[in-house]
Amino acid sequence: MTLARSRYAERLEPYFQDTAQRFFQGLSFQLRVQAGWDSAEPLETLLEQELPQDLRHGHTQSGPHKGDFSIALNGRSAKAYLSRGQTKLLVYALLLAQSRLMEERAGASGCVLIDDVASELDQANKRTLLGFLSEGRTQYFITATDRAMIKAGLGEDAALFEIGQGQVARALSIRR
Repeated sequence: MTLARSRYAERLEPYFQDTAQRFFQGLSFQLRVQAGWDSAEPLETLLEQELPQDLRHGHTQSGPHKGDFSIALNGRSAKAYLSRGQTKLLVYALLLAQSRLMEERAGASGCVLIDDVASELDQANKRTLLGFLSEGRTQYFITATDRAMIKAGLGEDAALFEIGQGQVARALSIRR
């Protein structure tokens, strides 16, 4: 499982770098995969050593289930450098990179849901993000409270739905 995660991160890395450059010109982020155990020792040896602790706690302390990934900038956690809005853009970059990887590797487009697309983003980053969403074959469903921002940022083939009291109140044309 850890090997599969590492291979996926390797395939994703160039897409992520390219996508992140759309939002963070000049910065280079790195995807890091953590195994979930000290990989200096074989997992079997570590599991044997930790068995008493595992029994005491009622669950396994080390293993693939503890694996994770992180994003680094200049060798440190990206969270140490970024504001909330920038962190949101970085998450979008990761999501969009995964979508692009799927499009190219699987030969199929996906469907991505993005909630409250505009919160915590300045106008320039909103435009950049919406411009990116209008590229490619992936279908995006986004929610927002600013109809004008959505109309200005999306292509002509986009559809706009107004939701009220849990119902689709009406579909609006975006045509300009």
